[in-house]
Amino acid sequence: MSAPPPANTKLEFDTIQGQRIIRIPYPRQGASHYLVGGFLLFWLCGWAVGFLSVFSKLLNGEGSLFLFAWLGGWTLAGLFAARAAYQIIRGSKPQVLTIEPTGLRLDTGKPPVTLTKTKKVTDIFGKKRKLLEFSKSEIGTLNLRETSEGNRLTIDKGADRIDLAEGATEVDREWLFKFLKAEYT
Repeated sequence: MSAPPPANTKLEFDTIQGQRIIRIPYPRQGASHYLVGGFLLFWLCGWAVGFLSVFSKLLNGEGSLFLFAWLGGWTLAGLFAARAAYQIIRGSKPQVLTIEPTGLRLDTGKPPVTLTKTKKVTDIFGKKRKLLEFSKSEIGTLNLRETSEGNRLTIDKGADRIDLAEGATEVDREWLFKFLKAEYT
């Protein structure tokens, strides 16, 4: 590596089968994050009681059209809550950059569910994990962009702008930008 990484960096470095790897962990979530996950698990216990009660009534022929419709909505709510609890408790997976002679590979990892910045109900499920490869010409689009919320390290792949090192500090992003520029120029 050209310049040593910053002091107290959260970036993790490794070499596997001759390939240099940089892991960029996402920040840890606070206790309230897990309290929400625990509450959802507790709620799911009550959900199961309601589900089994209505389901048994329908099986015994005591139900009505309303109970049948209610059970459908209740089932969807339970599936949504179970998925949300799983996403919250499972935690995050770090971004992984693999430095190769022909280009750069990125495993976007799995960012933590952010409960405070949720704009849509589906945001609770977080971003999908992607595996991307960048050619040397695409690495030429690597840019450190200053925004009102801090800097962003981005690289363009076709019409998409991909964020690198989302979980890193600004100092780590600046170092990573200089490191990748030096590596691929």
